[in-house]
Amino acid sequence: MTTSCTCTLLVFALIITEMREPLSSALCGLSEFSCDNGKCVRQNMFCNGREDCGDGSDEPRGCMVCNRTFNGEANVKYRLHISEPFRRQMPFLCVVSFVAGGAQYGDYVELRFLSFNVGSLEKGGASELTCYGGHLKVLDTKSPETDINHQQTRGLSQLVSAIKHTNGILPSLYNIHEQRVPDFGYFCGQRAVGRGVNYFSSGNNVTLLIFMSRKTSWRSQSFSVFLTYRFITRKVHVGVPKDDTKINVGIVNSFCNVEYRDCVNQVCVIRSPNFPGTFLPNFTCQYLIKQELVPKGFHAQVLLKQTNEYKISIDNGHSGPGAIPSVSLTTDCPRDVVRIFNGPTPDAVLLTEFCGTGPLPVVRSSQSNVLVQLVSAPYQQLHDSRLEIEAEVRFVKDPFWRISGNSCEFLIDDSRDSVGIIENPGHTVPPHTTCTYSLRGRNPSDRVWLYFTSYIVEDKHPWSLKEFCDTGRFEILGLAAPHHPVFLGNESSLENLTYCEKSSPRLCARAGETPNLTPFRPCRFPKESYFSKGPELILRLHYPRLSEISTLQPIFKARYEIVDTSQPGEAAHLPGEAAHFSLCDRFLYSRSGTIFSPRNVLYYGRGGSSEISCRYNLQGKDSSRVKIAFQSLHLLSSLCKNVVDKASHERTCEITQGHKEPISFIQVVENWQGVEILTACFCNISFISFKRRPIELTSLSNNVSLIFTVKRMTSLQDYRHFNFEASYEFFSFPICDKAVVEKNGSSWQLTLSVYEAMLHEHGQFRCKWSLRGVASKNLYIAFRGTNGTENCAANNNIAKVYSGRNEAAFAVVCLNDDATKPEMVVPFWYAMETSSFYPPSPGLPWLSDHVILETLIKAAQTVRVYWGEVTSPLLKRNIGHSLRKINCLTRCPEINACISPDLWCDGKKHCPSGYDEAVAHCQRFPVLYITAGVGATVLLLVLVVVTIIVTRRKRGRRGKQPIQIPTVDLFEMNGNRRTAEDRFLKY
Repeated sequence: MTTSCTCTLLVFALIITEMREPLSSALCGLSEFSCDNGKCVRQNMFCNGREDCGDGSDEPRGCMVCNRTFNGEANVKYRLHISEPFRRQMPFLCVVSFVAGGAQYGDYVELRFLSFNVGSLEKGGASELTCYGGHLKVLDTKSPETDINHQQTRGLSQLVSAIKHTNGILPSLYNIHEQRVPDFGYFCGQRAVGRGVNYFSSGNNVTLLIFMSRKTSWRSQSFSVFLTYRFITRKVHVGVPKDDTKINVGIVNSFCNVEYRDCVNQVCVIRSPNFPGTFLPNFTCQYLIKQELVPKGFHAQVLLKQTNEYKISIDNGHSGPGAIPSVSLTTDCPRDVVRIFNGPTPDAVLLTEFCGTGPLPVVRSSQSNVLVQLVSAPYQQLHDSRLEIEAEVRFVKDPFWRISGNSCEFLIDDSRDSVGIIENPGHTVPPHTTCTYSLRGRNPSDRVWLYFTSYIVEDKHPWSLKEFCDTGRFEILGLAAPHHPVFLGNESSLENLTYCEKSSPRLCARAGETPNLTPFRPCRFPKESYFSKGPELILRLHYPRLSEISTLQPIFKARYEIVDTSQPGEAAHLPGEAAHFSLCDRFLYSRSGTIFSPRNVLYYGRGGSSEISCRYNLQGKDSSRVKIAFQSLHLLSSLCKNVVDKASHERTCEITQGHKEPISFIQVVENWQGVEILTACFCNISFISFKRRPIELTSLSNNVSLIFTVKRMTSLQDYRHFNFEASYEFFSFPICDKAVVEKNGSSWQLTLSVYEAMLHEHGQFRCKWSLRGVASKNLYIAFRGTNGTENCAANNNIAKVYSGRNEAAFAVVCLNDDATKPEMVVPFWYAMETSSFYPPSPGLPWLSDHVILETLIKAAQTVRVYWGEVTSPLLKRNIGHSLRKINCLTRCPEINACISPDLWCDGKKHCPSGYDEAVAHCQRFPVLYITAGVGATVLLLVLVVVTIIVTRRKRGRRGKQPIQIPTVDLFEMNGNRRTAEDRFLKY
């Protein structure tokens, strides 16, 4: 009842005030004030402290300017001070209107508040801020009147409309929803004289409603508003100052909801209402940036930014001691706030929100549509609030690293590409988000090789050595410890690492300057790269929530590669290091299987290794052989020539030295009783696949090794440039065991009968035997055939002789069983001073007292081989002079060797030429030889006795001295022998 009466009296008082103005006021212009006596004075003479009317009507009591309408000339600034009546006890409503009359009287209104003190802003019952004791409300409309003659013609309807907005007084007298503008909120509180707060009207009519509660209220206080006003013909130019840049201010759908399209070739400008002036309280503006047309293969990305720090000023809602200063943007916004959504609606992911004053770093979306929302609180202090943001659309290649929905998780496996580049999302990531990158191989033997080219996390504490991790945190999970040989596929310890602003992962920065991040100098492990322990490696990048807008979110870029570490067979132990495995040497014991070269990039040039040598040892049962079929070979090398023997079809390698170009080859080595024989070599060949017609090899031994070697690789080469794949199978082959060996004293004969049925069943085949003599004896071998060093006929069987330590053949013979006697003799076999290409298995001794005989059977015939024990006819002294042995009485001149006397004239030929059974020798009684032998023995004994006597006499003269016996060699070879000059060239 009391409130209703009070409001009625207030309305009546205002009506009386309105009717108090004389009718003669219509004779004055819009920029003039009408005095009570009919005189017209300029508008700025009202309440200027002087009586310009003459009757004091321009200086009323208290100089109250309330309940008046002001007009004026365009671009002329007027001053106005609004204060409360003297000795006020009742609630007070002050209504001040500013109307631009058009043309020379302006089209818009500009208000500049220099001092403001109306009520106070305090917390309400629901912990929300509200105005107590008084408030200011602004009505900004387009006046429907086109002909305004005087400032006092608003009428009762406009007065009641003003009263309606005074915090609920007389709410039923006017319907505000007829207008399209929102129901604006209220300003209250205090603002000292400073820069001032500008307000630019959206129409030509601005009304200020100042309401104060009763003076007797315990919250009652005085109010005072000091401002300047002027009427402008057009709004201040606030365009983006860019040359040849189109400006798009959008399509207004309501009071401030704006839609922007086609921001590719132009800058779309987002502005708050009444920009560059302050905006009013209690509204929400939606700014939608849409891009519908996107080129194929690209993705549209919206960029929002503002480099001018004066164009963003949003009240952060904090005041008092310890408050956040309004000199930078902050995310702690309890009242007014700007939100940017990664989509067209507020239901999309919130990229960021901010308030305060300062430049806005670039905010990148991951979608083609972005919604910017400006929310103004219903109750606020008078603040110089404004917002302008520039929006652009750019097309980026699709796909790029971006968040899909609310999840920031990426799964990278080798189903599409085993090599790639990963980096932080190419857009702004919402705070308190963790992006997870799972790098995963498909097989248990797969590993992840990773190296970083860049890593940046902003450091907000550069003066401290402590890691705060408040701007970003990066984790690497599933690493293998660098001191373990993890790339061998063996067990190793697990390691997880964490980096923040002061620490960073191991970098290989030079890789960032090369295409595909593949440097010319490899990123070596473990100093510059990482290797996973298992088939999966996880990276986690955490974006914390900051109180301030970060100018730089965490950034990283890395190259990953899914590495296949699988290898056939079992790993080989290095000699003397039982706990350590070799890189790629393998043992294969299964009956059949597949052999392939390593696919681990760390073994090759691109992984930091310039050389690789892998040995694959195939070991079967004693009576078995192995058949090897090469399905693919890729061994390009300009320094190596592959030569194929026409007769034996064996492949050898001729390598040129003295160059720095890469070279690669594969050797097939047979292990026979500790002796290694090179049976084949492949190089400078590139057959990606020949599974239909593979290259096949059949061994003569149950122990065969394949040696894959690459030297002088470049940093751009890997397993794709040098590789092979082969299959193997062991099988039983007992034919060679059917050879018959006959012994006659100190000589032997080996006989193997080869029939057509054998060749029809097995094709051409090989046999191998070991010919061993007595210790301190040497062997000579005789064949029925001719020298095959140059060439053999196509249908000839071929025999090759190998020494105990030589991998190349010592002699090659074309076998011919039709010969009546041996035609090819290999004399004086002994341990040559050569080294094998690869040492034998641990525990097997070097065998230098035997000969390896290998035959290639191509035709049906009987293979006959003879060999016998001989001694050297010469004695070599230390001084270099040679003397004939006195015990060599039975000498074969064609081989220059001595046979045992019991073989002389025993009815069998032991010398290759049969010299020991010559008629001229055997018809005589060998007394002469026996006598000569006895005489030689006596002579030797005499020489020894004389030597001893002379030595003792010298000792008697000079003192006791040890007896020095001359050192002699038991053997010297003067026969015609061939050296192994054509054996494989070693590095």
